[in-house]
Amino acid sequence: MNSSELENKLNAEWYRDQDSYVDLRDSRLRDLLRTYADHLQSDGDPRGELIKLDLGGIASGEVSERRAELLAQWIGPSLASNPAIRTACGLISADVGEEDSGLISELLASVASRHLEALDFLGERALFQAGLDQLSRSLHPWLGVISFREKQVEDHNAVTPIDQETISNLIRRTPVLRLLEVSGARLMKDFPHPALISLRVDGYDSISSLSGTGEGFPRVSFLDLAFQRPNAVGGVSAGCRENIVPSSHFPALETLDLSRNEPGYSLSPHLGGALSAFAFLRSLPIKGQLTGLRVPSIRSDQDADDLQAALDEMPRLVELDVVRAYGQRHQLRHPTARLTIPKPRPWPPRDQVTADPPLEFTLQGTPDKVLVYVADCVGTMEATFDTLPENAMRAWNHVWALVSRLRQAPGTALDLPVAELGCALRSSADALEGDGLRALASILESTAVGGNVAMATVRSTGRSRRVLTDAGHE
Repeated sequence: MNSSELENKLNAEWYRDQDSYVDLRDSRLRDLLRTYADHLQSDGDPRGELIKLDLGGIASGEVSERRAELLAQWIGPSLASNPAIRTACGLISADVGEEDSGLISELLASVASRHLEALDFLGERALFQAGLDQLSRSLHPWLGVISFREKQVEDHNAVTPIDQETISNLIRRTPVLRLLEVSGARLMKDFPHPALISLRVDGYDSISSLSGTGEGFPRVSFLDLAFQRPNAVGGVSAGCRENIVPSSHFPALETLDLSRNEPGYSLSPHLGGALSAFAFLRSLPIKGQLTGLRVPSIRSDQDADDLQAALDEMPRLVELDVVRAYGQRHQLRHPTARLTIPKPRPWPPRDQVTADPPLEFTLQGTPDKVLVYVADCVGTMEATFDTLPENAMRAWNHVWALVSRLRQAPGTALDLPVAELGCALRSSADALEGDGLRALASILESTAVGGNVAMATVRSTGRSRRVLTDAGHE
């Protein structure tokens, strides 16, 4: 078997599973990669040694240096040194932005063209159109992932979708495409790719066929849907809501992920706008064919009632995952499915504290008064809590118990042991949000404060707008 035949066999194995992600722990795939790498090396192709280095999993200065040399031999010094280019096992992923709009042309003109595996476009619609025009002129036998993330659109009613002929040509040129990610305003009319199995969408109107127009998604079995685009205005009208994710356009859908639809219009996971994911699910006709379901936090008894009503009409469900929980824990039931409901978080949802006044921290024995916003504390928790050691979790739990009392009694002051506060902040040091939290952590790290101060006094200020300086002080 020559290298070309081996590559075809590897391609079939790479995309054998009905999944958008390749598992390199698979022994059969690793053995085939090693055999393919041997053939490439015997042909003098630098990708052979690159593949072996990637399979080896050794990270050292010597290996990195050798890898850079091989990469330059394969795709040239310019592409090899471009930070928007990533490689693994002889395949290439690239981030295409407006600051480097010529990257697609450079890639397609190189030997790397045939071995593109993933492309992530970020910018204006014209960049997407130009990039797809170029991609659709040649075959891409390894391209399995394409992402489009459109910058903010001022008037989404005035935009023109990407040319449908270009989309059709792209579909013909990407025979193994598995995952499509779209975040934009009316970016496409439809995308009826026969091999596509996973779809991730920000914005119910990003692809018109999500609402039943045009052609559907014949093989999509996994849909991750956020109702809103990041920082978008407007919402989902009642008329539109009834048409989203019709069974006629998703005949193979098995798993629906609505977990990024926490209330709000900002960033993931707060992309639900004013539409309840649970009310939407309850009235969704396609739910009866689902085997997997992921949902956001259950905020109210009405949310729980809507979800339970939906579960009662989902006979094929195998697994429900409530990805986050706050406050009261609600009881759910299903005769056969596995229900995963996490322990409620000790902090409130971020969308409920964005307008909260700052908390004023005063360290005994020092003149410092630091203002900290509750929303910044929540952001820090979302990023770090699940990986914290137990003592740090306990410290943060105590902090949140104090914050809860202060939110219920504005203007009051409570004391918190500095040792506990310091433990909490140190444990999350790499992900502290906001100038206030970072300033407070910096003060606590000083020798004088750490050695002499026993208590910190925390007060709810009652102020509703930000008054922090760059350093986090008043």
